[in-house]
Amino acid sequence: MYNGIGIRTPRGTGTSGYVQASLVSIKPPPAEAPIKKKVIPKISKQLEEYKRKRKTELILIKLRQKLERKKTPPDEIEEAVKAFRQKIENTAPKTEEINSIDLNNVIKKVPASEKAENEKTKKIISSENIGSNDNDEHFRNSMMDGGTDDEDDER
Repeated sequence: MYNGIGIRTPRGTGTSGYVQASLVSIKPPPAEAPIKKKVIPKISKQLEEYKRKRKTELILIKLRQKLERKKTPPDEIEEAVKAFRQKIENTAPKTEEINSIDLNNVIKKVPASEKAENEKTKKIISSENIGSNDNDEHFRNSMMDGGTDDEDDER
């Protein structure tokens, strides 16, 4: 007997004593409610302006970091960033235009001293064959052989 339902013992009834639920008392599923369309809230203009300014500052920070990595003098960096900020504010009022800005083109417009340094480094790299793939070929060949050149790894 389970929760007062059914018989106390199945002996003598010819059944296993298993009690099934009555399907009469089950309610039909509710009628389908009409599907509501999701309402997409409009973004306020203040928020859009904030996002645009934030992206602008992000681009300027990346520009500053690239110029610092190339060891550009600080006063030239400030000039380049200030000029680029004015250019963005004047020509790119929309977020899509800010996303399409390529920093490599901006860096090419950096003062002549920077271009001279870039040419020097290119000459040094080409004269010393720094960019050659000899090491890469050796690595590929050793991997094709199925092992490494290190004999310390063998145990």
